[in-house]
Amino acid sequence: MASFGQAHVEGAPQGNAWWIQIVPVIVVLGGFGVYATFRAFEGAYFQWGPYLSPFYSPLIDVHHHYWPFSPALLILAGPLGFRVTCYYYRKAYYRAFFLDPPGCAVAEKSGRRYRGETKFPFILQNAHRYFMYLAVVFLAFLWYDAVRSFFFENGFGVGIGSIVLLVNIILLTFYLFSCHSLRHLLGGKLDCFSCVNFGGPRHSTWRALSAMNEHHMLFAWMSLISVGFADFYVRLVSSGNPGPKTPVNEKYEIHEHDVLIIGAGGAGLRAAIEALAQGSSVGVICKSLLGKAHTVMAEGGIAASMANVDQADNWQVHFRDTMRGGKFLNNWRMAQIHAQESSDRVRELEQWGALFDRTEDGRILQRAFGGHTFKRLCHVGDRTGLEMIRTLQDRGVQMGFDVYMECTVTRLLKDGDRVAGAFGYWRENGRFVVFKAKSIVVATGGIGKAWPITSNSWEYTGDGMALAYDAGADLMDMEFVQFHPTGMVWPPGVQGILVTEAVRGEGGILRNRLGERFMEKYDPKRMELSTRDVVARAIYTEVREGRGTEHGGAFLDISHKPAEYVKRKLPSMYHQFLELADVDITKQPMEVGPTCHYVMGGVKVEGDTAQSSLAGLFAAGEAAAGLHGANRLGGNSLSDLLVFGRRAGLAAAQHAKITSAPTLDAREIEDAERELLTPFERKDGENPYNLHSDLQEVMQALVGIFRTDEDLQSALTKIEELKQRSERLSITGSRMFNPGWHLCRDLKSMLTVSEAVTRSAIARRESRGAHSRIDYPNLDPVWGKQNNLISRRAERMDLRQEPISTIPEDLQALLAEEKGTGA
Repeated sequence: MASFGQAHVEGAPQGNAWWIQIVPVIVVLGGFGVYATFRAFEGAYFQWGPYLSPFYSPLIDVHHHYWPFSPALLILAGPLGFRVTCYYYRKAYYRAFFLDPPGCAVAEKSGRRYRGETKFPFILQNAHRYFMYLAVVFLAFLWYDAVRSFFFENGFGVGIGSIVLLVNIILLTFYLFSCHSLRHLLGGKLDCFSCVNFGGPRHSTWRALSAMNEHHMLFAWMSLISVGFADFYVRLVSSGNPGPKTPVNEKYEIHEHDVLIIGAGGAGLRAAIEALAQGSSVGVICKSLLGKAHTVMAEGGIAASMANVDQADNWQVHFRDTMRGGKFLNNWRMAQIHAQESSDRVRELEQWGALFDRTEDGRILQRAFGGHTFKRLCHVGDRTGLEMIRTLQDRGVQMGFDVYMECTVTRLLKDGDRVAGAFGYWRENGRFVVFKAKSIVVATGGIGKAWPITSNSWEYTGDGMALAYDAGADLMDMEFVQFHPTGMVWPPGVQGILVTEAVRGEGGILRNRLGERFMEKYDPKRMELSTRDVVARAIYTEVREGRGTEHGGAFLDISHKPAEYVKRKLPSMYHQFLELADVDITKQPMEVGPTCHYVMGGVKVEGDTAQSSLAGLFAAGEAAAGLHGANRLGGNSLSDLLVFGRRAGLAAAQHAKITSAPTLDAREIEDAERELLTPFERKDGENPYNLHSDLQEVMQALVGIFRTDEDLQSALTKIEELKQRSERLSITGSRMFNPGWHLCRDLKSMLTVSEAVTRSAIARRESRGAHSRIDYPNLDPVWGKQNNLISRRAERMDLRQEPISTIPEDLQALLAEEKGTGA
């Protein structure tokens, strides 16, 4: 009997150490196969500058992608198959595979016939030669990549990645050319090749391969480790940890989607959800972090004619209120769709988990708001926007969209007369990134950071409108900038922060410093619940005529309501004033004043599809124009995001289904890259912070609530001067964590939209909605029938007028008794 730990084969004792040889095969080689497969199909962090991970094909290129399938197939079908069928790994199979046979080339016991390499998995050795042919092709690609890693934007150079990839390809080359199959192939049937029938060169080559073959196992394991290390290095630096000696400005990564959403607020997330529901591949780009969009600052509620509180409410009344608030300059079709579909969108949000305030019988509670005939705003205390973003975010993540956070898009790329993608950079490390897409939805919000006193967050620099304008899309109604009547005015550090209209909706009263309830003079019927443009002008007038508060505002008082009621209905406002201004709003009035809040203008879109004038480009939310006309009603913004975010996502997905993949223009990408890097090359140029401050001063003083031709012409002249100064912007430091560099790009957008606002305001010689001209104080019936359109003509901004579309008779009947003279 053989002792424990030994096997007996035909009477010959043999050490049974099979488990030692199976461990590296199963753990290392098996783990390598799983890891390689996962990385190859993952599609992220595979390239850093000229360094390409060995688990990806050089066919992954920023400009072209000729391979019709996943480039991972090159790795899985070629090199991985070559390694799995390798003879020296196979030796471990003989010792390990079910212990049958227990040794190489040894007959089996019990008289069974030895089947050797006709049995799985040993039969794979027969395919080894063909995998070797594929591996030679792939080796050529890797040599190309290794050589390319020594050539940077500025010429020949050596980086850490260059050395890593060179060592890797050298080891892989030795592993391949020391292969027994190659040695046997060269030797032919005479494996020993001791004869010299075919001459000296062939014999010498065979002898060299034979010498290398003696170390084939060493090359096998060393190359296995080097491939994993090379991939680890490339992934490490491409994920934002480049190290001090690694170049950070050479190339860029590329991502491809059917639908690309720029902006992750309410409109962007709702568009993404709908596009996903249509089966599209969706990418969402956000300038900040997911869940931090400015939508969270929308506090009052979502306007929808659900009639939960006022049963007389319906979509027709909501439509009439919206058109009346917009002074009938609205796109009537958008106003109709919005009024008809907003209730369904709210119910949809509820089904996805939104927790609304409730009536006593369990229905969604609705509150009053300025300009709305009935109590119409569905709300979650005064945190409705936050709940909406939370719900949409959870839904989108569950459905599976790709999110690119802290990424700024600087240019829309085109393929002829249609969009083809977008170019941008990562704000954290300054790396460039290219997105390829059949459809793009712009949902980037507003333009408030062009004014110093604004309720808008730092992201609102007009990016989406400027991107669309530069790409050739039309802008519309840019003169209509809404100043919310109630923003904080004291202390200076919080000036402009929004005080929700829900305060007035819950019974807040406006008074001047004399204690007068001054809205009786400006709108005695609706009082504090008048439209925002009227209330903002009323506060501005009271301050200008000397009846304002100590810090240049008005008092907003809710202290006559029970303290517990105020804390329950307005929790955010209670804490906001208590922590930022040391004011208890249950006992003291708030000091408020107008703050730049919303732009009714934006990208001109079709009512049904949200399609812009540029093929493949869609827009929704504040970035789009048409729904609100000359002035937006409170609460219509959030329902706008839901209704037209969904429609934009649906139309974008449908467009992607019938559109072929676009081609990216390398020259356009290089030009976008060069434009972003230019401020680093200038010395002693303009400071971007000084330029931004000067722009804000111009817009606040000359393009504010009240306007005159003299002020607007002066503003246009100053904006032209600022544009010239912007061509000399200069910054120092690196591209990593550089807010000055970010501002350089934001200034281009803000200058574009500021010029559009000013030119449109000069042209509209009347007062309508949020556009108030002191020199033209009345409505003009001619201007009540046309919109201002802004287009790019070469390097010049072109302004023209376009008639509003005719409203159908059935809808005109709803508006007939409400439409005022001259409107």
